[in-house]
Amino acid sequence: METSRFSKPNLFFYWITRTFFLYPYYKLFFKVEVEGMNRVDWSKNYVIVSNHRSMQDPPLLAHATKTAVSFLAKKELFINPFFSILITTLGAIVLNREKPDASTMKLAREALRTWGWNTGIFIEGTRSQTDTLGEPHIGPIFVARMAKVPILPVGITYKSNKHFVIKFGEPYEVDKERGLEEQAWTCLEKISKLCDYKMPNR
Repeated sequence: METSRFSKPNLFFYWITRTFFLYPYYKLFFKVEVEGMNRVDWSKNYVIVSNHRSMQDPPLLAHATKTAVSFLAKKELFINPFFSILITTLGAIVLNREKPDASTMKLAREALRTWGWNTGIFIEGTRSQTDTLGEPHIGPIFVARMAKVPILPVGITYKSNKHFVIKFGEPYEVDKERGLEEQAWTCLEKISKLCDYKMPNR
């Protein structure tokens, strides 16, 4: 494993942050509705795949889930040394969105298989702030196939800047026979049904 790009996250620090910062922050200042938790066996690991609306999405998902989540994060977030140390300790993995490479996906797999964390990936690859989702990327399907774990689709709906709905879908296994791009579109369709945003044209 390339420790320069992904060192072991600190699970204790993650839960301290989630319990004493994220929980009161979203409880006091926002309305967060979480649906579909009963569909998920939280003793298992997943590639958690959702739509992406804003920078709030990673902490929102961390707040909503019952297990630790290691997110793929754009490389620009690692420029500031202090912030880089912070998010790396919280499990973030560097992602070059312009030129994603196999090593990033291998690191995401290691987070699942070695550390036992879930991996969070935004299937659109960037934020989409219209009523239509962005086109899907194959990364989440590729990681789930490599790590041999199910995909957990999640829809995030912004009712307002202070009101969010997070809806968990049914976990499902990646099909080994179908192409990655086709399955990426299938995953995006599942997410679209879990949120208020339409599918893009193919």
